[in-house]
Amino acid sequence: EEKRLKALIEIEKTNAHRKDDRQAAVLAEKRRHAAKVEKRRVENMEKLAEREAVRMKKLEIKHNLKPKKKNCSAGTSGGIDGHQKPTPNSSISSLASSIK
Repeated sequence: EEKRLKALIEIEKTNAHRKDDRQAAVLAEKRRHAAKVEKRRVENMEKLAEREAVRMKKLEIKHNLKPKKKNCSAGTSGGIDGHQKPTPNSSISSLASSIK
């Protein structure tokens, strides 16, 4: 009886380890997938920024404009073109000030 109980305990330990290993493998696979997605996203954003820079350069040449100085905060302030995105509160406050 004691041997049978020890064998059952060993089987349960093995099953628990197997479950832990399976969960760790699933988690690792999710992390690998998320890393791949993030890498692709970063690469696509870099390509997009490069294409936009080339497009702007061509437009400057076409319209005979002098290149503008780059603003450090332009890339973090809003959209691709560096303009500030309107926030819902800004449009409400501008509407409220026009009513007064």
